[in-house]
Amino acid sequence: MKICVVGKQGSVTYWMEHVVFAFNGMGYETTQFSVNGVSFSEKFHIKYAKIFSDNFYDVTAQLFLKHIEKHKPDVLFFTHAFWGIPTEMYAALSELKQKPICIGWVGDVFSKKDIPKATPLDFIYFTDSGFFDLAKKIQLKGHFGYLPLACNPHYFSTQLSYEERDKRLLFIAHATSHREAILKQFNKTALVIGPKWNKRNFDATPHIVQLKRRILPARLAQYYGSHLAVINILNEGNVINNLSQRSFEPCAAGSIVVNEHTVDLERCFEIGKETLSFSNEEELNENFDRILADSKFAKNIAQAGKKRVLAEHTFAHRLQHILDALK
Repeated sequence: MKICVVGKQGSVTYWMEHVVFAFNGMGYETTQFSVNGVSFSEKFHIKYAKIFSDNFYDVTAQLFLKHIEKHKPDVLFFTHAFWGIPTEMYAALSELKQKPICIGWVGDVFSKKDIPKATPLDFIYFTDSGFFDLAKKIQLKGHFGYLPLACNPHYFSTQLSYEERDKRLLFIAHATSHREAILKQFNKTALVIGPKWNKRNFDATPHIVQLKRRILPARLAQYYGSHLAVINILNEGNVINNLSQRSFEPCAAGSIVVNEHTVDLERCFEIGKETLSFSNEEELNENFDRILADSKFAKNIAQAGKKRVLAEHTFAHRLQHILDALK
């Protein structure tokens, strides 16, 4: 089976790259098409079209068709299916004499304007259980399934022992008002890393804020592998119940994830044994206090979380689930 992975190269989560890596590791002949180009030729044509074309998305769509005609994939696999991929690319699929099987993996909230993108998709998988009701609300049609995000264990592995780990709570993500409010409720030191944070907003806290636009997976793994605990706070702007990659990657690196509670968390972990969750300020601080005070408890959580992620929550597991459904 030949597979073409479609998405945006270099996104903040490196979702497309992780999927390509997993398909390659599973032994499939895999190519990739990125909306910002993969080859030098694609990058040049797309950049040129942005400057001189009235609708450079048409240029991207034609490059997409050429890629399909050249590589003749059996499956087109769209990451960020409703985000960042122009409608013109989906519309161009109607020009094919024989359309490959089209699978979309959706990780952000969507609206009626995205309905044309769903039309050519044979299967649509949501990372967020809340998206099923959203699809019903906007009358989005299709064959839907639930498929949370995952971890690429090639990068994320245990690095430091419990005793060696940095005891500051770690959060790596871009700023939102909700995330800022949660972090202000935490009464010990947090290391906050990412873009768009306003350092002055944390003057009354012991938190340390480092502004960084993007972190490569290998560097991200170093952060997770050297910290005792990572907090995972929902992005209120683009999810409902979603578990991000931050729910899985730190676990594989031997860190404890303290998740803002969501119903999807119970689908993937045993709370209190493999991961921790909080719904209010008191629970957040109590969880972290126990991690610091009870090393046996902390080590057990970290070990159980890692075991669960490596056994069930890698990108290879997710993709195998999809391919099994095609049989």
